[in-house]
Amino acid sequence: MILAFALGGASLAHADDPVRAWETLYDARLVEAADGTPEVAALYYEELVTDLEADDPLFGTAWYWLGRAKYGLGDTEAAVLALRTAMRDPAERANAGALLARIELKTHAITALPVLFTFDSDTGAFVRAWDQAGKGRAEARTLLGRRALAWGTTVSTGEPDHIAAALELDRPVTRVSFEVRAELFPAELRLTVSDGAGGRYSAPVIQVPTGEWLQVVLPAGAFRSTDGARGGGGSALRADDRVRLLELEDLTGFLSPERGENTIYLDTFEIR
Repeated sequence: MILAFALGGASLAHADDPVRAWETLYDARLVEAADGTPEVAALYYEELVTDLEADDPLFGTAWYWLGRAKYGLGDTEAAVLALRTAMRDPAERANAGALLARIELKTHAITALPVLFTFDSDTGAFVRAWDQAGKGRAEARTLLGRRALAWGTTVSTGEPDHIAAALELDRPVTRVSFEVRAELFPAELRLTVSDGAGGRYSAPVIQVPTGEWLQVVLPAGAFRSTDGARGGGGSALRADDRVRLLELEDLTGFLSPERGENTIYLDTFEIR
């Protein structure tokens, strides 16, 4: 009965009938939850967004759920477009941004090791934290004739920043190595990995210099369960632990008096 009602009511949503619009959105979510039919739910959402203006209270919500439905159907391109539209609504910016970041992480996930990123044309598997996007951009850039990942950030008191890469592997990570430098002032950088089961392990904080590249080599044993801002002191990442997420965290706002805009450059980032 729900499915039949869904098909019959999908065309009833109109911008000049807010009650019907709410009913249409509710019915679509009910169909998706009760019947497991994202195809029908997507029809609802598509019909609804067609009639909504940007200042409509349902604008962001409808586009967000359309994005979810499209992603569930495997249409990643349409999902991304819908979620980017949803982010125009401040009320849905957090939900849409979080799902966009998850989609981007999965799209660029590392599926085989060893892997080496030289950032010749893009940022590799690294995705900028959606909730910190206002701090700056992450992009491939030339620095003194050398291509690198340029991670732009704005350091504020008590505020971290991070970029991340997802891993979809059936083998453990044994070592991470990379070169790093900061542009305007030294940065306090920490590499943290997550095992997908709630476990987080951090390497010691790296003091990133300006004016020269610092070579960093971190074997699996350097990562210990998180214990305070500088990590260390907890149990070590085991050799058979699967790493699902790798995060580079800028903790300068916690561990240094420096404040303002800065750029952290990364190159020859290798995971084994």
